[in-house]
Amino acid sequence: MEGFDSRSAASLGDLQQGLLLKLLEGVPLKDRHRSVALVSKRWLRLSRHKRLLSTLEFQLPGHDMVKPFEQLLEVLPALNTNRQLLDLAFDLNVPIESTLPPNQLWAGMLSSVRRLHINCDLGGYVVLDAGMEGMSSLQDLRMDVSLLETTPMCRLPPHLTRLFLPGPGSIDCLNQQMDRLQSLKSLHLKGFYCAADLEMQNCSQLPACLSKLTQLDTLVLDNTPGWDGLEEKTVALEAALPPLQHLTQLVLEGMPGVAPAALGTLSRLQRFGVEGKNNESLVLPRGAWLNSLREVALPPQVLAANVGVLSGAVALERVDVGSLFGASVIAQTAILCWVAEHPSVSRLAMSTEGAHCSEASFRAVVGAMQRKPSLAFDFGYRSSSDRLWPEPPAFEPWKVSTPF
Repeated sequence: MEGFDSRSAASLGDLQQGLLLKLLEGVPLKDRHRSVALVSKRWLRLSRHKRLLSTLEFQLPGHDMVKPFEQLLEVLPALNTNRQLLDLAFDLNVPIESTLPPNQLWAGMLSSVRRLHINCDLGGYVVLDAGMEGMSSLQDLRMDVSLLETTPMCRLPPHLTRLFLPGPGSIDCLNQQMDRLQSLKSLHLKGFYCAADLEMQNCSQLPACLSKLTQLDTLVLDNTPGWDGLEEKTVALEAALPPLQHLTQLVLEGMPGVAPAALGTLSRLQRFGVEGKNNESLVLPRGAWLNSLREVALPPQVLAANVGVLSGAVALERVDVGSLFGASVIAQTAILCWVAEHPSVSRLAMSTEGAHCSEASFRAVVGAMQRKPSLAFDFGYRSSSDRLWPEPPAFEPWKVSTPF
């Protein structure tokens, strides 16, 4: 090669250890152990370096492999002999039926793990069993599966700060253990049914322990279809919210017509979102919550009906309104005029997907821009929990992406 000086050439073997490790971070786990380890004794040692095994993400594509998830669980202790594994995630495209932990010895071998995420969209069924508390360093537990059950012997790790659980089998476990989870700050309950009587599947009832979680920072409540028990749900929210004075983010999904007056007492609340149909009659309360509110996500009809209340939100910066052009022209005009006049609102997010912008709507948008040139528009609306529910701390970096 023209201009190439062979005296300055260097082989991979000449690289410093830090650079080699950086290079190997991008190599899938199985390739590191099948191919990289054969290069030299040095590379064999590096392939087992604890820096390469502090974060593991396994992706299981759909195939006919027998119990692939269980096989992965069996090999994990061997990958953590130095107690270096901190972050563990499974993205599963195969249905699973599994018990976690498989045994108490397994839990002890993975006692260094701080984050455990399992995502399974294809009928995942997981039973949390005795030994969970053996994962004593666990702070972030996300079980995004179709069904989660707990045995009477299950004890959740006491230092959990983030918890994502599906219903219905988790409520009894929560009710029994809230006194132990003193560090819990973020809780996401998805699709919870009534805990007292599982035959009442349309009464999406809050767990009785919710009011004990006084250190919660973020709460997302996903309801289930069917609106029987709406009055009971409203009463439960009214009772649960006042003790939760550390809440900064609250999202109510699929809970039509529920705007508890107790919302007004949450003096630290910064983000509030409502998602679901038939919310036109929802009335937001006045109160101390308006002083700290910085972001709201509301359907357009709800926002239009509550601009008078939200005018008192003196620190409000961002408004997410969803499908604005799908609302009536009256609602559109009310929202755009209010946003243009509100002294602190600087950003309006909306969706244009599947909506027709009429001439009147276009004029209203242009008018808002002219009245407030500093107003920014965001297009591309998602559900309230997608925007307001903070992403868990990223596994930095995702060192391993391993089809198994």
